[in-house]
Amino acid sequence: AILSECSLKLRSMVDAVKLLRQARRRSSAAATPSPVTPSMRPIESPTLWLRPFPLDGGDELRIWEDPRGTLAGGNGATCWDSALAFAEAVCSRGDDSLAATTDWRGLRVLELGSGCGLVALALACRGAHVVATERAIALPLLAKNVEANAAIVKKSGGTIESAALDWTAPDPRVLGRGYDAIVGADLCFAANAEGAAALARVVGDVLGRGTPFGILAQEIRERDETPATFLADLRRGGMRTHERAVNGASDVLYYELLPRPSLPHEALPAVLPFLPAEALAACSAVAKEWVAPDALWKDRVTREFGCVVASGPWRRRYLDLRESQLLEEAGTYAG
Repeated sequence: AILSECSLKLRSMVDAVKLLRQARRRSSAAATPSPVTPSMRPIESPTLWLRPFPLDGGDELRIWEDPRGTLAGGNGATCWDSALAFAEAVCSRGDDSLAATTDWRGLRVLELGSGCGLVALALACRGAHVVATERAIALPLLAKNVEANAAIVKKSGGTIESAALDWTAPDPRVLGRGYDAIVGADLCFAANAEGAAALARVVGDVLGRGTPFGILAQEIRERDETPATFLADLRRGGMRTHERAVNGASDVLYYELLPRPSLPHEALPAVLPFLPAEALAACSAVAKEWVAPDALWKDRVTREFGCVVASGPWRRRYLDLRESQLLEEAGTYAG
């Protein structure tokens, strides 16, 4: 009888354990989500930060940043120091850099790697007509900021549009529109070293199409040789480069860029009318004759260098960058 009673209790305990295990399995199955592929998983809404950027007259740009990079592939989603310095120079005109002294009204400007769009929007608020370009994956954030500031851009007399541009396979319809300037901010960094060579080709292509000048603001980082390699590629492609420190930003430089003519004498018709008398005196009769037919050199300036060369702050900067070279070239033609 005792053995039978023990057997019954043991069977009851086994049954209880089985029931407990079944309950645990059902609970675990209910808590485990059904398997899905990464593309099926819902994307968490990004947290955007708003950065106000003051303009003249009490206005301000409203720049949305995406620090987590969920809208822009983890890149170009915040305003870096170089973009802030560039936009500040454009808006405040507080120094003698080309960014600050250029009269941007009416100029057609191509920006590469626009990111959040701060520089492009600052230029548009100075009256420029800007094409802001980015990789296709980064366009949603850029488009959001263009839309958020559309009213203030319209009031300022400028225009801005965004377009996709892949430096490794650039769209000729974007590059070939005819620009008065090409700009960018912090386009060269170690993580994008492979893209720097493609960037140099794009910049050279645009300048080679007759764009008068370019300005790139670049943050200089320790042990990052990418900007230097980029400049070397530009120079090998025939571009003139001038480095200038940025006021209030010790780690940022401006790269002011000029196209180099394929032959030295090709630059003389556009520049001779602006040179001082002593420079003209050093030129040969062949070079001097370009000064006489007024309409000829004006047409050359307008066609090859754009209206910004003919007057205003750019004229002074142009002389500063070109005078010493032209004096040397003029000696080649003397006698």
